[in-house]
Amino acid sequence: MLRGLFTIGGAFGPALAALAVWRYYEGTFATVKRQLTRWSVGIRWWLLTLVLPVGIFIAGLLGASLIGVPIESRTDSPAVAVYPVVLAASVVLFGGNEEIGWRGLMLPALQTSYGALGASVIVGVVWALWHAPLFMFSALNPAELPYVVFVVGIVALSILHTLLYHTTGQSVLVVAVFHAGFNATLLWLPESTPNTALAHPYTMIVAVQCLVAIGVVVLTRGTLGSRELS
Repeated sequence: MLRGLFTIGGAFGPALAALAVWRYYEGTFATVKRQLTRWSVGIRWWLLTLVLPVGIFIAGLLGASLIGVPIESRTDSPAVAVYPVVLAASVVLFGGNEEIGWRGLMLPALQTSYGALGASVIVGVVWALWHAPLFMFSALNPAELPYVVFVVGIVALSILHTLLYHTTGQSVLVVAVFHAGFNATLLWLPESTPNTALAHPYTMIVAVQCLVAIGVVVLTRGTLGSRELS
């Protein structure tokens, strides 16, 4: 029951808070409706949205295997063929719906003062803190993901989400699918019994996320696809 309460609250809290803010200040949900229905963004951005989460996951596991991180196959993971179903469920129920709050409201509000990169880091930190309760109880963190590593990874992912948000014309739909992709792949995260966080396969996945995020920052000179200079 505890796991269910934290999962439901964590998944819907940011969206509900954002909807409340829009209702109070604008008296309408026109902004979020526009963001959620912006699906015509070009095939290359949809390909990136769907492929990058899986690519980073695979690259991270390959890297972990190459450096000798102990990896064991999970017995409770579903068949790979059901990944599209898991992805769809994650968009609506397990992570993707958070984007109404993170990128739909919080990012543009902060970006006017802190620029695209600064706002991304702030959103990433808040996003990670929002999920801190999941790491307080073993029942909510069955894979025993190291929280410090999780925070670093979330900040890196926040940067990637910002890039997609801007390059797709502020499409929350796209970043919701992107967010869901990273969450969905964790169902296939191998079991591991590391002695330290550095020996966890998830750490290598986060390392790849950071490398991609750094590359994006360098290539965009910190603007992350936005028109303003940060």
